[in-house]
Amino acid sequence: MKICLAVTAALFVLLPAATQAASLSLGARLAGRILLQVQQHGEAWYVDPTDLRRTYMKDGAAAYTLMRGAGLGITDADLVRIPTADTVETMKSTEPTCASNALANRLRGRILLQVQQHGEAWYVDPTKCRAIYMKDGPAAYQLMRGLGLGITDADLAGITAAGAAPTPGEFQSYRLTTDRGQFDVLVLTLNRAKYRPETRVAQDADCADSCPAKPLADYAAAAGAAAGIHGSYFCPPDYADCAAKINSYLWPVFDSATGVMVNENNLKYHERPIVVVDSVGAPHLYRNAKTDFGWTLATYESATGSKVAAALGNYPALLQNGQNVVESEPTLDTNQRTARTNRGAWGWNGTDWIVAIAKQATVVDLAAVMQALGATDALNLDGGGSAALWYGGAYKIGPGRQLPNAVVFVPR
Repeated sequence: MKICLAVTAALFVLLPAATQAASLSLGARLAGRILLQVQQHGEAWYVDPTDLRRTYMKDGAAAYTLMRGAGLGITDADLVRIPTADTVETMKSTEPTCASNALANRLRGRILLQVQQHGEAWYVDPTKCRAIYMKDGPAAYQLMRGLGLGITDADLAGITAAGAAPTPGEFQSYRLTTDRGQFDVLVLTLNRAKYRPETRVAQDADCADSCPAKPLADYAAAAGAAAGIHGSYFCPPDYADCAAKINSYLWPVFDSATGVMVNENNLKYHERPIVVVDSVGAPHLYRNAKTDFGWTLATYESATGSKVAAALGNYPALLQNGQNVVESEPTLDTNQRTARTNRGAWGWNGTDWIVAIAKQATVVDLAAVMQALGATDALNLDGGGSAALWYGGAYKIGPGRQLPNAVVFVPR
């Protein structure tokens, strides 16, 4: 986006040497900000607070599309807890609420999407912890002009650009190119010799309504895990048609902590995939739990001669034996084919567990993402407002909703 600016010293992000040496990176200090290149023509960049990378916004329409793509779903009840500003001028003149409003402080710099309405987009200014509505492209353009922070070319170069090659390591966040397009991904690549997966539940018994649930971080802490991701589909409390079955789920999930298969009686009906990890750490993806796993945990363990260490049913399968199988899944529905949101997957290859969340993706897109990441087998997990990825003691995305089950990875 080209914006005419009267360049003044007040617009620059001028960092003295002592500040440059601070423990926080420049990207972390400017997380969630809109930056304007004052030494060029006012080109605008958004620093995503989830991965601290900057993305170029050519104009208002591009900004609106990108910022919605980086959005986090929020319920109406939570949105009203965040103070708002009607205009940019009001935002500038009001007092910050960061110290007094914990929710707004936690969501500072994020783009919020009203999941119970029509996906209306709000930007939480990171300096004021107040939300401002972005109706469309022109509104996003005015927001950038009014709330943008000037930055020098040298300082801008200190913030990693989205799409740049990721730093090697277990956690990576970058823009991935697949045969279905480009997707922003957050991915954990964990050596199978160093980590074992566990599937955990909030309650190791079947539950039909008002079921226990807890944040992903709590599952990780209880297991002594280094990483974790949200689990299966479930009925969240913010869905109207879930009023009499809150936090319940139908899919069989093995509780690694107690050895109980929750919803074991449903195995005889679950003609959908299940991932099973045996006691020696070998993973198996069965496309039809009813016929391939069997009707009971004891039957499976007797037939295979191995104990189950982790297991989680969901749908659809994404990859099997190196082949993209999602289009052949009989349970793939219209929403999974067409709705673009945060999508999570649990996969692996011969050496690594590959756990990923793809932003603004369909489930069909997710299969392409997992294949591009090097997985040979993968299962679709929940997503949307339940999406959460935890690593190194912090959320990389989320926390999202509280979860009735989750997958965590424990150091061996």
